[in-house]
Amino acid sequence: MNVVELLQTKAYPGRFLLLGKINSGVVALYGVTARSAASRAKRYVFVPEKNLVTVVATDADVMAQGDLDLLQYNSVYFFENGIVIGNGRQTDEVKNLDAENASQILVQSLQDQSFEPDKYNTPRITGCVVNMDGKISAALHIIRADEHNIPVCDVYDVPLVDGTGKFISTYNGPNIRPTPSFVGSAVDVKMEADSLENFVQTVYAALAPKSGEEDVRVSIVGLELTQDLSQKKVYILNSVDV
Repeated sequence: MNVVELLQTKAYPGRFLLLGKINSGVVALYGVTARSAASRAKRYVFVPEKNLVTVVATDADVMAQGDLDLLQYNSVYFFENGIVIGNGRQTDEVKNLDAENASQILVQSLQDQSFEPDKYNTPRITGCVVNMDGKISAALHIIRADEHNIPVCDVYDVPLVDGTGKFISTYNGPNIRPTPSFVGSAVDVKMEADSLENFVQTVYAALAPKSGEEDVRVSIVGLELTQDLSQKKVYILNSVDV
C-alpha cells in the first residue's frame, strides 16, 4: 500500500513513524497529530549545534495545561553513525549506537521503558538507523499495554529497499474516545518522491481532514540520510507555519 493511501484511511493516527528508502537515500519521518490545545501548542525545531530535533512551545501557558513530561521532549538525536527518532523522552535512553544492529540498540536501550502514563496508555514508538562497520540497519520499536496493562514490546527490522518502508503509529486510526492503540505489526508501505521536501508535504496533505472533520495536523519531521548515513538533511513542516 502507498503511504498516502494508508494515511488517508486514518482520521487520527496520533504520532507515527516511517522508515524506508527513497532514491537511494534513507528516509525517516515522524508525524504528529493531536486534538487537545496543550498537545497542539508546539512546533518541532532542528537545533544543529546540539544535533537534535526538539519540541518548542508556541504558547507555554496553554502547553502547561497538559503533562509537560509527555509534551516536551527531544524527538530526534543524530549520532556519528546514525539516528534515533521517537514520540517521547524514551529517546534520551539511547546513549550511543554501538550494538550489533538497530533492533538490538532499541531493545537494549528501552528495556526498562513502558507505555505513556496517560488515560489511553499511549504506546511509545521509536525508530533507529545505524551504520555498524559499513553495515546499515534500521528498525522500529513499540511499547504497548496488553489487556492487563502490562507493557509489551515489539521490534521490527526495516529492510532498506528503494521505494519501500515500514509504518507504525500510536493509535489505530479512528478519531474516537477512548482512542484505540495501534494493533498488529508494522505496515509495509510504498514510498515515492523526488525530494525530502516533496515527501513531507505529500504526507502532510494526506492527513488533511475530510469535510466536517477537525484538522489534527501538528507537524511532520522529515530526515534524509545518504546511503552510508554520513550526511543528513532535515525538513520540518509545522502546522503553525502553514
